[in-house]
Amino acid sequence: MSHAAQQPLPAGEKESSGRLDSWKEIATYLKRDVRTVQRWEKSEKLPVHRLTHKKQGSVYAYKAALDSWWQQGENAPAETRESDQPADPARAHPDVESRPHATARRLVLVIAGSAVLAIAGILLIRDAWPAAAPRIEFVQHLTPDSFWKETLATDGLRIYYTEFIGGRMHLASTNANPEAGAPIEIPVAMAHPRVLAASTTGGRVLLIDSRSGDPQRLMVLNVSDQQLLKFSDVSASCASWSTKGDRVAACSGDAVVLITNAEPPEVLGRFHGMTESVAWSPDGNSLAVLVETPGPPAAGSRSTVPLSLWTIEAASRRTRRVRLPEGVGPDCGGSLAWVQNYLALASACPDLSGIWLLPQQRNWIRRPSDWLRLDTDFGRIVQVLNGRDGHLMAVEEQSGPAEVTKFDPRTGAFASLKLGENPVELDYSRDGRWITYVEYPERSLWRARVGGAERLRLTPPSLRVQLPHWSPDGKTVAFTAMSAGNPWQVFLVNADGGNLRTAVPGSFDQGSPTWSADSHTIIFGDITTSSPQQHSIRRFDLISGKLDNLPGSAEMRTARWSPDGRYIAAIHYPKWQLAIFDTLKQQWTDVAGGVFGDTLNWSHDSKAVYFDNPFDPNAGVFRYDIATRSVEPVLRYGAYRRSPDLSDVSGFSVAPDGSILFTGSAQSSRVHLIRLGK
Repeated sequence: MSHAAQQPLPAGEKESSGRLDSWKEIATYLKRDVRTVQRWEKSEKLPVHRLTHKKQGSVYAYKAALDSWWQQGENAPAETRESDQPADPARAHPDVESRPHATARRLVLVIAGSAVLAIAGILLIRDAWPAAAPRIEFVQHLTPDSFWKETLATDGLRIYYTEFIGGRMHLASTNANPEAGAPIEIPVAMAHPRVLAASTTGGRVLLIDSRSGDPQRLMVLNVSDQQLLKFSDVSASCASWSTKGDRVAACSGDAVVLITNAEPPEVLGRFHGMTESVAWSPDGNSLAVLVETPGPPAAGSRSTVPLSLWTIEAASRRTRRVRLPEGVGPDCGGSLAWVQNYLALASACPDLSGIWLLPQQRNWIRRPSDWLRLDTDFGRIVQVLNGRDGHLMAVEEQSGPAEVTKFDPRTGAFASLKLGENPVELDYSRDGRWITYVEYPERSLWRARVGGAERLRLTPPSLRVQLPHWSPDGKTVAFTAMSAGNPWQVFLVNADGGNLRTAVPGSFDQGSPTWSADSHTIIFGDITTSSPQQHSIRRFDLISGKLDNLPGSAEMRTARWSPDGRYIAAIHYPKWQLAIFDTLKQQWTDVAGGVFGDTLNWSHDSKAVYFDNPFDPNAGVFRYDIATRSVEPVLRYGAYRRSPDLSDVSGFSVAPDGSILFTGSAQSSRVHLIRLGK
């Protein structure tokens, strides 16, 4: 830096020379404060000159020198900001990149770091502070009786339901306020009315007549005059009325169908499985849907039915899968409702039942909410509804003791059958004098007279037995069983308990065997294969020891031979259809769909085959007539339900007189009003 002596210039000469004669003038020219330019003189070699004969601090500089210094990239001040460059066009140099002011940069970094730490802290607090389930303020019992109720719907003021009394279903209604009146029966021209939905705009109830196994067309009941009218030709098993009452979403097989007064029915979404429950959101913009998808049966067990939850955007038809609460999965029934700011789910599983709430409003200070389990001491919850004023209604189902129940289709009467300790999977001898059965849960095989006398255990404790069947000559019982470390195998045992032996060679899982009419051959299905294409019906000749596949039986399982030997019934696994093989014509015929159980039984005269739909909304036993090729319901489980505690027990048996035997328990229902805190 030069310190040559200089004299102050007159004003005119000063202006022409471009000289600046003080720190203030230099700072003003550079658009900086005095301290900044003084610091630049020391650290950045700013071309400033001093007047040696003046007092300390007298300085001057030339504009041209300052401009030249500014243009030198290596001398540009490190803390210069682009926004602080001189505004004078003569000194503005856009090609020179300026750098942030150090102090400002540090301040920005401090602020940014503080923000990051604050956000991280909020996230940590949020993860440690999950949303809590709403508090239950009170619970009120709404129905004065405990008759079993099939389904319920409410318009906010009244509750509509069908209940099982005296062997038949009755349509009834009660006030949502139990102090406002007693329940009343509503006459309706239906053999088996089933309530699906009620309009919140008042006075209309959607019904179907579930007298058959297939979903039925929708009917609407005008409650005021009890007039029953056709609502839609859409077949439905469940439905939801929108809050405004102008739209209905109906479950129709694998689809959800939109029904309005002005437009033809329209499919909102299709799913891989059967739609079980549907509910409109309060704003009418979306729907929640539960879907049951039958899966492959486990070894020696009936099929499993996984449950899935979806939402549908009404405008775009976009579907999205929603994760279910942990533990809610295969073999769980379910029901949906929107209550306050929650999507409510009633889960009825063999080992887990309860009410779950999924918050629909996001709170930035809490983590995104997962399912919240409502703290109740109820038993098996089978349905939830949106009640008055944002209250929640819940239907609790209670079970009596499990027992063998005998149903007579001719009289419609139920009777309990006393046989040993927890008998399941009964089979009658051809002469009708003997029975064989499995005692649960040990799964030991027993034989007895029909009245229960002469009981005899046929298998050791090491075998877990399933689905025994008498030979036509009454001398031998065939069954499938599993022992530790071994697959399911077909066994034979003499009726007197002797000569227990394996029947079929091989290390693959073998299903339940049934007999040819001459007792020389047995058939059985494959189980626990990795794909449906690997399923087939096996045929084993007990005389020659030959094992082969029944022609055309790929993708078949659960085979049952008719007593006369003419037909073989099986389930087409991928289609879930009943199929009949004619042994004379050597051909298969698909005859009925929707066989979601894993149990088939022939009538003793070989004129009909029985199958069940244990998970269908209209659960029960159905009969396929060989001659007429027609399907008709034989038994609605209704108030008698296969016990959820016997989840690995086959469904039912057929007695020689055509009676249906199943292991289950009598059901009763209670309806509760739950007031939730805000």
